[in-house]
Amino acid sequence: MPQPIRPMYDRHLSFAQDGETSFTERYTVERNIRKYSNYIGFPIKVDGERVNTVEALWTKSKNEVTQEQHNDFFKYLGQEFTDPRFTLHFAADAPVSIKAIFYVPNSHMEKYGMARQDPGVSLYSRKVLIESKTDKLLPDWMRFLKGVVDSEDLPLNISRESMQDSALMRKLNTVLKKRVVKFLADEAKKDESKYLDFWREFQQFIKEGVCSDWEQKADIAKLLRFESTASDSGDLVSLDSYISRMVPEQEDKIFYLLSSHRENALASAYYEACKAKGVEVLLLYSTIDVFAAEHLQEYAGKKLVSAEVAEFKVDQKEETMSDAEVEALGKWMSEAVPGIREVTLSSRLIGSPAMIVGHESAAMRKMMGYMEAGKVPELAPQQLEINGSHPTIRGLAVAREAQPELAKLVAQQLYDNALVSAGLMEDPREMLGNLNAILGEAIKAHVPEATEAPTETVEETKASASSE
Repeated sequence: MPQPIRPMYDRHLSFAQDGETSFTERYTVERNIRKYSNYIGFPIKVDGERVNTVEALWTKSKNEVTQEQHNDFFKYLGQEFTDPRFTLHFAADAPVSIKAIFYVPNSHMEKYGMARQDPGVSLYSRKVLIESKTDKLLPDWMRFLKGVVDSEDLPLNISRESMQDSALMRKLNTVLKKRVVKFLADEAKKDESKYLDFWREFQQFIKEGVCSDWEQKADIAKLLRFESTASDSGDLVSLDSYISRMVPEQEDKIFYLLSSHRENALASAYYEACKAKGVEVLLLYSTIDVFAAEHLQEYAGKKLVSAEVAEFKVDQKEETMSDAEVEALGKWMSEAVPGIREVTLSSRLIGSPAMIVGHESAAMRKMMGYMEAGKVPELAPQQLEINGSHPTIRGLAVAREAQPELAKLVAQQLYDNALVSAGLMEDPREMLGNLNAILGEAIKAHVPEATEAPTETVEETKASASSE
């Protein structure tokens, strides 16, 4: 029978040296036993009291462990006060020997703007701790998981350097990663409502996985959920669900649109043609959503593309301008408005007067601004598509000769509005001067009395607003 460890808190033991007496204290001995040998099968006692009292649940068959036991073990491992959201308990013999338990907690701290959380899974070999909360077992985007992995294939004396370079560790990483992704996908099929609660809490980690894990991104993409123009506000759909509703006009393309919120997306000039053709569009509300879509590139043989580059042609119900009129107006706008490189007639606008086409990603510009401390590269001249049947465009074609000063204001505002719609205007306050000048002209035209009072000129109004 194992002999109990003799008291080691005697400060007069011969091997205790100055500065090392803490290792002779009972608290330190018990702490080290619980940290490194808590799950050893035989009892380890200090002064006759057993210290290693926690059971190694991962060594048992999952059918032998109750959910209540898992709940208690999770609270012990993660210092949590709630039960886990999901529990994954499994064992495998090939390609490596693995016994593991993973827990998905109910929440995480990163959402509160706190520091990046540390990994929560520890590595054991034959119930002996190799490394606590190691970052070598799982990819960084799975750092929200808590749990234990035990592999008998690992030698007990493996060093940190060997772990870093070990082919066995790479195998462990691959097997565990795939198992977790498959588990989450199965949970989504089993109970979509429960999975969506998980998604709303941990979606940033899944999107990070799509962006960072090139080998596994197709499988991780099964876990993505977004709002859609085919769903109600707040409802989320998977990529597989989206594909099941695709129409022939899409030509194997999954369309998405970045916007600040749903109402703006549905009112966007870039959605008009998709709506007319009955094409569903995924609604993305953050820069990382776009990065995930761009890194994914395609899913199930379908390319992910922005609705901003959709090339649908819609039937114009109203009379449109002739090619000669469009050419003349376009040439004038290019000269009158700085920033307009070219003006062409649009075949996909219905209710909007104009939009920017062939432009760089607004999300990429935002990210460049984050990386360069707010310094975004100067915007290159843009190509503008105009709606030849829109009253504002048709009126502008007349006003450029009849009221050239007002026409320049309107042309500038059309361009500014198109920049805002494309997400390319860094500071919307830049257009206030022009907008105030247009309001002033509108008041003078419809309220004759306003012309009797002293008023600023158009240029003075714009200059005044710009200086505010």
